[in-house]
Amino acid sequence: MPLPFEKKNKQNARFRLNPFHHITAMHLWAGALQTMMVSLLEKNVEPIFFSKQLLNAIQHIKKYPDQAKVIENLQRQAFERYGTFMQGAMEYYESPRNNAFVEAPTLLQVGSVRVKDYGQKYNLKAGTEKGVILFIPSLINRSHVFDIPEKNSLMAYLSKNGYRCLLVEWGNYSEEQKDFSLREYVLNYLKPLMSLSRQHFPDLPFYLTGYCMGGILGLGALMESKIDIDGIILMATPWDFSQRSFKNRSFLKLCARMVEIEIQHSGKVSGFFLNMLFHCLNPLAGIQKFRRFQNLEPAEKKKFVELEDWVNDCVDLAPKVAKECFVNWYLNNELAETSTLSSLKIDLESLDFPVLTVIPKNDRIIPEASALSLAKQLRQVTVLQPLLGHVGMITGRKAKKNVWQPLLSWLNTNQKITQWRKYG
Repeated sequence: MPLPFEKKNKQNARFRLNPFHHITAMHLWAGALQTMMVSLLEKNVEPIFFSKQLLNAIQHIKKYPDQAKVIENLQRQAFERYGTFMQGAMEYYESPRNNAFVEAPTLLQVGSVRVKDYGQKYNLKAGTEKGVILFIPSLINRSHVFDIPEKNSLMAYLSKNGYRCLLVEWGNYSEEQKDFSLREYVLNYLKPLMSLSRQHFPDLPFYLTGYCMGGILGLGALMESKIDIDGIILMATPWDFSQRSFKNRSFLKLCARMVEIEIQHSGKVSGFFLNMLFHCLNPLAGIQKFRRFQNLEPAEKKKFVELEDWVNDCVDLAPKVAKECFVNWYLNNELAETSTLSSLKIDLESLDFPVLTVIPKNDRIIPEASALSLAKQLRQVTVLQPLLGHVGMITGRKAKKNVWQPLLSWLNTNQKITQWRKYG
């Protein structure tokens, strides 16, 4: 029987109402309201329990002669806002899902990891391609974010403009991967798939695109495989997490400790737990997006549902992988300090081809300074900094104008240079 707030569609893909949004909403509009009411009606309340803003609001309200009317007004507004949130959340929950979604055909496979061919899905004719792009996503989320919404996605856009897009599909975490570090993911899966992809298209310009930690995995595999490529695109790729570039150290330490406890108790880091951590980065954002949901146009609602289902469907992580990301990277700054990925050396100065770095300014997961520190160490780099977020740069309403089109322009320009070098 499905859990509360959980359903399964015909493809057996799970989607749910994220409970963290509901907990935050209840705390914000019920708990905070109750706290304010107590503070107004009782004289001896310790101020340590309140924020400075709430204390100022309380003192301001106490100046009104009819405090009962003020409390009544606060209650009305709180319940109205919570009601709007719940209406949006339930509409999302009851929205129809796209059960006709067409998955891209598998081109290559090593173990449980596949490379999917979006050129085939979007009918790109062989022999007409300008180049091939191998996309490497993060291990944390499902890879199909690059194809949301279907037929009007980044994959569809690049395919229509002549580029054969290949996508690494990491699949589900399995018991055989329980002792894996990032090194094993790179050497066992990504390195051979990268080489096989290049061999499959030997005469075409070949590019790598890494998203978030996928950029680091791609660099690690590239260093090991030594394949010939024509350029690389790094999207929100982390590097330096020193204190000067990541100010919230106390929260980071708490996350690292929570990860260690999760591993001790469950032997892995679950997708549900990861979703909780990401929610904590900006708890109010989830509430606001559901309050706005009812005012969206039908096409935007459909896209919202697809994206929210993707966000809520995080993948479990192997213990060593989780520790590397949350402790070695975020907390100990291993990438910047040692230039290594699970003991695999990453020599940024050795990259002698063009690199496009897409560093969104509103990214709450990978700080702008962290990604910029990587870009500054590259010899042939173009930096694109859209006013978008970590996911918005791929799926947002402004993504096409501010990311997709500049990315395509960079590819076309570099493709001409590649052809000149090849035939000139």
